[in-house]
Amino acid sequence: MVKMPLRLNKVWTDMKPHIPFFADLRPAVAVQAVKAQAKAYLFRDRQAPAPANAALQALWHEAFTPISHVRQYVDVLLD
Repeated sequence: MVKMPLRLNKVWTDMKPHIPFFADLRPAVAVQAVKAQAKAYLFRDRQAPAPANAALQALWHEAFTPISHVRQYVDVLLD
């Protein structure tokens, strides 16, 4: 789940200068926040399943939110 926001950040920064419509739009791709959530999930307490589910849900939310924002812009671009 960490690789997708990294690739998304690279694609978005490469795509943005070539499209004048997106010059002022910048969805936040917080790569450091995704890495922090992944680290928290990886080094969790293995004995308690409830915090593990919460950590995985937080990681998924942190990784999927910027993907959905950029996907909306790509859909507009394809139209």
